Amino acid sequence: MDASISDFYSFRVAPNGHPLIQDCALGFPWSKAFLNSIPEGLWALATATQFPDETARYWRSIGSEFLHKIAERQHLSSATERTEVDISNQELTDLLAQRPLCDGAEYVTLESLRNLWLEMTSELQQQLQKHQGNIASWLETRGGKFSLLGKVCLHLAENRRSETHPFAFIATVALTVTNDGRVIYSHLGKALEEAENAGEKNKLLKLLLPLAEAARAIPWLMESLEERKIYGAQVWTAHQAHAFLKSLPTLSLHGIRSRVPDWWSTHSAQIKAKVVLDNAVGTSLNAASLLHFDVTLALGEESLNDEEIDKILNSNEKFLRIKGKWVEIDKEKLKQTLAHWKKASLEVKKNGLSWHQGMRLLSGNDELGAKLGRTNSNEDSFSPVWTEVIAGAGIQNLLSKMQAPCASKQFNPGSLLKARLRPYQEKGVAWLGLLSEIGLGACLADDMGLGKTIQVLALLLCLKKKNGEKSLKSLLIAPASLLANWLAESRKFAPSIKICIDHGAFRNSENPIDADLIVTTYGALTRTEKFSHEFWNLVILDEAQAIKSPHTAQTKAVKALQSRARIALTGTPIENRLMDLWSLFDFLNPGLLSTQENFRRFVNPKGEAPRIAPLRSLTQPYILRRLKTDRTIIDDLPDKTETLAWCVMSKQQIGLYSHSVQEFKKDLEAADGLQRRGIVLSYLQRFKQICNHPSLAQGDGDFDPKLSGKFTRLQEIAEEIAARQEKLLVFTQYREMCPILAKWLRGIFGRDGLVLDGTTAIAKRRALVDAFQTENGPPFFILSLKAGGTGLTLTAANHVIHFDRWWNPAVENQATDRAFRIGQKKNVLVHKFVCKGTLEEKIDEMINSKKSLSDGVLGNEQEVPLTELSNTELINLVSLDLNSIYSDEET
Repeated sequence: MDASISDFYSFRVAPNGHPLIQDCALGFPWSKAFLNSIPEGLWALATATQFPDETARYWRSIGSEFLHKIAERQHLSSATERTEVDISNQELTDLLAQRPLCDGAEYVTLESLRNLWLEMTSELQQQLQKHQGNIASWLETRGGKFSLLGKVCLHLAENRRSETHPFAFIATVALTVTNDGRVIYSHLGKALEEAENAGEKNKLLKLLLPLAEAARAIPWLMESLEERKIYGAQVWTAHQAHAFLKSLPTLSLHGIRSRVPDWWSTHSAQIKAKVVLDNAVGTSLNAASLLHFDVTLALGEESLNDEEIDKILNSNEKFLRIKGKWVEIDKEKLKQTLAHWKKASLEVKKNGLSWHQGMRLLSGNDELGAKLGRTNSNEDSFSPVWTEVIAGAGIQNLLSKMQAPCASKQFNPGSLLKARLRPYQEKGVAWLGLLSEIGLGACLADDMGLGKTIQVLALLLCLKKKNGEKSLKSLLIAPASLLANWLAESRKFAPSIKICIDHGAFRNSENPIDADLIVTTYGALTRTEKFSHEFWNLVILDEAQAIKSPHTAQTKAVKALQSRARIALTGTPIENRLMDLWSLFDFLNPGLLSTQENFRRFVNPKGEAPRIAPLRSLTQPYILRRLKTDRTIIDDLPDKTETLAWCVMSKQQIGLYSHSVQEFKKDLEAADGLQRRGIVLSYLQRFKQICNHPSLAQGDGDFDPKLSGKFTRLQEIAEEIAARQEKLLVFTQYREMCPILAKWLRGIFGRDGLVLDGTTAIAKRRALVDAFQTENGPPFFILSLKAGGTGLTLTAANHVIHFDRWWNPAVENQATDRAFRIGQKKNVLVHKFVCKGTLEEKIDEMINSKKSLSDGVLGNEQEVPLTELSNTELINLVSLDLNSIYSDEET
């Protein structure tokens, strides 16, 4: 699999954590089972021999784990038996760490895995009610290797009465089940004798064939069969027991069960070189810190004393009892590992160990981190399997704060912020402050609507409060379409921050010399070098996915900036694309993920699956992502959040709008009575059409998305919704806009959506709604406001976009309520598109100020209909505010 992660993987993950099968996997036999239910699909995968990629392998492991746990149960008496299958938090955590890189990977959480496990349990219970037999016979329907009865089982136990033969071994077969649910095992030799006496040839073959097949790959088993030792009880040496334990995977593949002491299955009893990494005593930790480490041999968490180490290194046995536990020993590997770390220790004492090197070692990144201490002669001999790198107290304390942020008085803006932060936002501000303070880059990747902007503004207020006039300026880079939003939000929530917009025609009056925050665009950054000549306190990227391609001019310009610390804001799950992740971290923490070529080799080694767990361990402390689907977040948010999506008109829109204002003046002066009313209504519609797209007003059919600021804003919002696999409703009052918007969104979502307008047959509406409401149904629905604004239940969507404003809050709310109604289980985010500096902004202000326009601006007028405004009032209403708009100079 390529490190960029192909779009043609077998599965993606739905927002509820369910695996959703992709078209490219439908040819596999197991794929049909997913059409019945998710548990059925997982169980079919568990018994499959063909699966195309890591996403299928991952879900296969979950189904297999469930069936294995069922097979290991001892209470298998009847269909009414206890069928709950326990799984520990640690087992779920291990499964979570191995989740694959695919669309929606972030939806795989401890909670979703636990729910999936409960679904399999519930499905099992339902199937057992219909099944004629007990769990053992039900398992036969899942594949022979998961069944229990009639299978050979090999038992190994400790024999503490003997020093020379400290183990006992016996081969059995599970033949019957008691009424109280206990499995009765019989000696294999006795079972064979009984079968032979009864003339049951098939039973003999069923018992012996798996052993004979396994023996071809297992020397000790072949010898035991040939000498007929396996038919009776045996006492074994440690060497014999070790050979048996090493063959467990092969035995399992042939359907042979084994029961061994618990200490082997927990895998805790392994001798490793224990490397404790920490900062020097008396020094503080930051991005420039030099670290050190101590090395010893340890068994689990227990360090070994000199006597125990000598016993290990001087013994020829591969299986020794250490600290009362039987331990697998590879003396040569341990010697090589110790030699490696002794050499590495000398290097560290001489050259120091950087923070980034230390973090790579902690994450298990052997390709990038454990090169320390290697030479060409011993590179192949060093095995990270025999090493455990752990954080010392100082580093562990810092990483804990980074991975589980808490609110802090040190980063509390107090009354300077003209809003009240929610608890998760307080934690976000403190987290940003912590990483910025120690010079580490931070990626705030909160879900759309959770307030990334206000958290950054609160942080800037904290820094200004702490440092006063001594604080350096910060630089924020954003798409041109978001400049107006940053200016509006800062004036509303953080008026004491001196913000300077430095971009093209859109420059506010703030002097850049006195400013606390300079805001510019990615495009402007590529056209001038002045920003790279200054040293900034913070460099902040909004919509940071703009630098996902490392070789573009704007990415290079961003990475050339100098700063004390760096922050990236994105609502897109960048960790699902490996090279995108590398490019982002090359900005945030240059060097942490090494060079692009080293990173590519590490995450996608030849002939191996991508190493995802070490990568997540390395990057997670620098990414803070909270989702609206998280119950700790959703309980703290309103059910419906409405926000203005400011749109910046293109040059073509500005020119056409300005020309129309001049024509309106002339026509207005020459008209009166009913003719004047018709002219007003006609031009108001025209201005709204121009705000949508010039071609909507001109009727030329050239709906080039680049000619409309609303299409640019729609793309930015829709890309994030598509990345989250959430669903979207888009309302427009213009029927001719529906197919245009559908075509544009199809390119963003990669799938067709639905369209409903006045021409849609009544009989077809129900089918469209049903299709949209299915979990794997179309991702977006375009609706004309009159045709789709009432009477429909579309709770599968949790985003609503009003592409153009009806200017009647009641009508808009009715449309929004297609998603925000009984049955909706998610928070609904409503985006109201408004072109800055136009009629749309001024009408919105009038509505919000509770003037008498809240019902029917273009019809059903109440006290002050627009057609009755004076000529001067009308011209002021529609005129462009040139101080608020600017031409979108970026492509």
